[in-house]
Amino acid sequence: DSYVSKGGFNSLKKAVSSRLGFFGCRGLEKRLFGELSSGQQLKVVLARALVHDPALLILDEPFSLLDLGSRLKMYRYLERLVRRGDAPQLVLVTHHREDVLPFFRHGLLLRDGRVEFAGPRAEALAPGRVARAIGVDKSAAERYFV
Repeated sequence: DSYVSKGGFNSLKKAVSSRLGFFGCRGLEKRLFGELSSGQQLKVVLARALVHDPALLILDEPFSLLDLGSRLKMYRYLERLVRRGDAPQLVLVTHHREDVLPFFRHGLLLRDGRVEFAGPRAEALAPGRVARAIGVDKSAAERYFV
């Protein structure tokens, strides 16, 4: 409501159109959410979250329903987003190492609800450290982590 009162409905419509455009989704605003593909739904949800220019955006398993092609496209959108000067801080919650894109600088590993490690991205993603956090043998982690 405060956004509408500040700039009016037309300002809100412009912001929505701009955010949908950023994700290549103009025209979807007239479709029912349930009719959209998983990738389109994620883009619309992110566009909606960005309409009010938040300082922080928490992404909780955002790519879990996407096939590999859609996942890679979404990675590119997020890379474009973080390059913008007005981008919010991003926090990613994931169980998939490949989702931890290069622009994420820090990592937090949990094991049984406790912090196993918090620090630089490269250290957080070290196979031995990840293996300890998820409770598997280090050799298995080294074998399967690319």
